[in-house]
Order: sequence, then C-alpha cells, then structure tokens
Amino acid sequence: MLKKLLSFSLVFASLMVSANAVENYKKVPGLDEIVQLPAGGLILARHDDKLMIMSANGRFLVQGGTIFDMWNKGTPITSIQQGKDLAQRVNINAMNIDLDELFSFKFGNQSKGKEDRIVVFVDPSTENSKKMLDQVNRVKSFPVTVVVAPLIQKDSMKLAQRLACLRDTNKEAAKEALLTGNFAFLPKKHTCGVSQMQKTLITTQMLGVTGLPFVIAPDGRTFKGRPSNLEKFARGVK
Repeated sequence: MLKKLLSFSLVFASLMVSANAVENYKKVPGLDEIVQLPAGGLILARHDDKLMIMSANGRFLVQGGTIFDMWNKGTPITSIQQGKDLAQRVNINAMNIDLDELFSFKFGNQSKGKEDRIVVFVDPSTENSKKMLDQVNRVKSFPVTVVVAPLIQKDSMKLAQRLACLRDTNKEAAKEALLTGNFAFLPKKHTCGVSQMQKTLITTQMLGVTGLPFVIAPDGRTFKGRPSNLEKFARGVK
C-alpha cells in the first residue's frame, strides 16, 4: 500500500506544479476527485475511495490521522523533532526521479552507487553557482550530479539552452564551459534541450528549489546556498 502511495504522490506532484493543475488530476491513476482547500495549497483527495489531505507538491500526506513524508520513503511523522529533521531532508534517491532525464552533468567518483550521490542545482549565469562548481570539480570521494536549473538571471534560460546545443555535439566541451563559465563560444541558437529543460524546471518547482545553489547530500540533508566544504557536508561533518 505504501509503495503505491509513494508512486501516486510523485505523479500527483509532477502534475500539480504544471499549468492547470486542478484539471490534471484525472491523469493520476486511482485518483477519483480532488478539491483545493482554501488553506495554503492543501488538497483534499479521494484515492481508491479513501480520503486524504496532501500538500500541493505531493510531499506530505495525511490519511487515517497519520502524517506521512512521501519524499522520505513515506515515513510517518510522530513527533515535532522528527518533523523538523525530515523537513530538512529530501531523499531524492528514493523518489524515482531520473536525473539523467534532466539537464544534468556528472562529476566525481561515478563508480559508486546513487545512494552515495550528491545532487547540486546551479544556475550557470551566477557567480555563486560558479564558486559552487569549483567545489564540485574537486570532489573525489562521491559521485556528483549537477542539475542546470536556469532560475535566477533574466537570460539564464537562453544561456542554458545554448549550453544544451553545445552538449548535443560535444558533451565534454559543454561540461568544461559550465565549469569555467566561458560561454562566449557557445552556439548562438538557443532552441536545444527544451524537453530536458521543462522536466528540470518542473522538478525544481516540485522540490521547492527557489534559490541557487541548492545541495542535497546522500542522506537527504539539504543546503540552500554554498556549503563551505562540499565533501564534509556530504559526510555530515561540521
């Protein structure tokens, strides 16, 4: 039952962050009806003839008097302290999100599994993201996936799509351009990677990523901004 709810919450979340969210509910398997409640984005839903309340991003689900965190393997929340801890974690490795379908690049030690993976969201046009990428390039002990999320600067989307056009022909050159911030030689066109970019933006909205850089450690801990030492953060060392 929990596995089914996990799958349902992710499909639900991906639809709810898109346009015409309420009209999309019929696309979710087993979802009979939804009502948007006048209470800060809460949704009342009937799924397989059972009532539940969900947050609009699909993360928190209330059913039968129990609150579940669907982004952390459907963990039931039983205390304030546990709620505080879980609120700072996003178990992206358990969310069935295929980062390879997003506009992303891989760094670090890729011989390890995704349970050891660091995920870093960056905007290619910002100086803070450039400094974050300098740290990423020095990581040796962990696999790192960098997701390019053009959210900050006005022309970020055009720049990201020009980078995508280069990646279509030379992925290593695109990766180097991202690292160095040398974008002068990028193709002038910016019509590439549209599907990946759309999936990336939907994912960032679903995860509530508004400021960049945004880092997710292997154990799900999140950091808004740039940690002073990425590898220490990944290990949980202060």
